Amino acid sequence: MIVIPDSIMEFGSVIRRQKSGNSTETVFEQENFYFWCKTKNEQVRQKLDDYEKEADFILRYANIEEAIDTNQKYHSENLFDEIMIERETKVLQMVKIYIEK
Repeated sequence: MIVIPDSIMEFGSVIRRQKSGNSTETVFEQENFYFWCKTKNEQVRQKLDDYEKEADFILRYANIEEAIDTNQKYHSENLFDEIMIERETKVLQMVKIYIEK
C-alpha cells in the first residue's frame, strides 16, 4: 500500500516486556507504535524483511471484527507468538472502540 504522508497521525504505542527466550538473566523489550493513515487506491509489491519472508507474510484485507475473531482463535506452542497476537488483539479492540464513537 502507498501511504499518503500528510495523513499520518499517531494512535499510540504498546511496550512488551517478558523474560527472554534466550537467557534467564535478560528481559525482552519491544515497543510497537501504531498510526492512522490514508492510503492511495493502489497496491505495490511487498518489501518484506527476512523474518517476514520466512513467516510467509501476505497483505490481506479484513474488517475489524474478522481480524479480532481470527486473532482470538489463534493458538501456538510458541509463547512469544501467543503474547504478540494477544497484544495485537487488544490494540484491534481499542481501534474498534475508537472508530465506533
